[in-house]
Amino acid sequence: MDLTDLVHARSARLLLDSWPPEMQHNVPPDSKAENAPMSKEAKQVARAYYDAMNSKDLDAIMALYTKGARTWVLGEGPYAGYNEVSRELLGGFLEAFDIKFTIVSMLSEGNAVSMEVESEGTLAGAPYSNRYHNLVTIQDGKISELKEYFDTAKAGG
Repeated sequence: MDLTDLVHARSARLLLDSWPPEMQHNVPPDSKAENAPMSKEAKQVARAYYDAMNSKDLDAIMALYTKGARTWVLGEGPYAGYNEVSRELLGGFLEAFDIKFTIVSMLSEGNAVSMEVESEGTLAGAPYSNRYHNLVTIQDGKISELKEYFDTAKAGG
């Protein structure tokens, strides 16, 4: 872990610790960033996920998820809330969208990776771009949960 990662992790911990208790239900137990051995592996899995998404490799994407993994999407629409990850769900996404993702920033602590991501491309042939903040949870070297915060109106939902 380099100094930048350490500063970001400590800043994130201070922010999380300032949240009221009712908002801390998904906050990982308190730990110092330097005692979070999985952070580097968690980042590698998150990067591999976006590499697979960019190459539209459905088998590679599915291999990065745990059995019973789920996604959560902010907002309204057909994909809002929790959804179990499936080939049908991801295959439909890959068919509808022709976009490339760019990871802008990444912060991890333990098995959680917080990511700022941008996309550019097309949705059903029309120009599409969006910005995302994702929280990826890693379990046994795979993604067990992916929470996505983005402008769902741009995606038609």
